Amino acid sequence: MHPSPKKRKIAAARAAAAHMAAEKTTAAAAAATPTAASNESNILATKLLDQHRETIKTLRSNISELVNTNTNTTNDDNAELVLSSSLALSNLKSLQRRIALQVEARHAASKERREKVEGCSLVLENLNYERNYLREEIRSMKGWRAAELEKMAWNELGIDLTKLKNEGKEGVDRARKAKQKKDDGDIE
Repeated sequence: MHPSPKKRKIAAARAAAAHMAAEKTTAAAAAATPTAASNESNILATKLLDQHRETIKTLRSNISELVNTNTNTTNDDNAELVLSSSLALSNLKSLQRRIALQVEARHAASKERREKVEGCSLVLENLNYERNYLREEIRSMKGWRAAELEKMAWNELGIDLTKLKNEGKEGVDRARKAKQKKDDGDIE
């Protein structure tokens, strides 16, 4: 048998009150941590959808009972069914609004995470480009010769580059020894 209209009305009011309390508790817990927020958000979405289904079931049963009413039912019973149905519709509208807000919040969070990932990817791409550029600069500098600086260095050492080219390493060693002797002679 179907429950009495008063019991349906009381059950609908209790469901709405329980829904409000559960949502407040879940929202407070969701604010605690980001990962907890996503888990709590999933739990809240599941609860909202379950309450939505239950409200639709209540509404459908009330409507089918109104359609299939016997002539024996009084206007008070019909009024109770209509009142219970209007409460269920009000609850359904509220749930629809909350579900829509939940979807928007998830969309905004996803968009924010996506933008953060895109920003990090761009920074990474820029750093990789800069690293590759600097590596190429280092490679090109390793092969670079400063001919004038080399001539100045050889002159400071007292080595004649033409002798170095003609005589090779032995000529350089003799020139160094000669310079060393000359410098030692100047000191004494």
